[in-house]
Amino acid sequence: MRLDPGAGRGRAARAGGANVVPMINVVFLLLVFFVMVAEIAPPDPVPLVLPAAEGAGPAPGPAPVLSLGPDGAARFDGRRGAAAVAAFVAALGPGAEATIRADAGADAAALAALLARLPEGAAVSLAVVPR
Repeated sequence: MRLDPGAGRGRAARAGGANVVPMINVVFLLLVFFVMVAEIAPPDPVPLVLPAAEGAGPAPGPAPVLSLGPDGAARFDGRRGAAAVAAFVAALGPGAEATIRADAGADAAALAALLARLPEGAAVSLAVVPR
């Protein structure tokens, strides 16, 4: 007569441990869920349609970044209009680089008026930032 200590129990119990595959599946699905719903980068303060360019990738965006919407209003750090421009200028340090992102539909006169409000000697360089 053969005595089997695992008689009446499942294969996992006879192998000496619990089956952890379902737990691993649940943890993996939770990981995928949180990666999918996570906000990787904060959204732009205004949706912009950037101009297209050939052969050039997006330029690195150093901080601070001022956004100029299609309506011509400047936005920076939760502020809008003249308050945004004032906060942008205050954020500029000596020799600091800054970026002005303008919508493709923004009026050039609005950009020129924005540049006129910047103080003389401000270290701001303008570049076209394509999509």
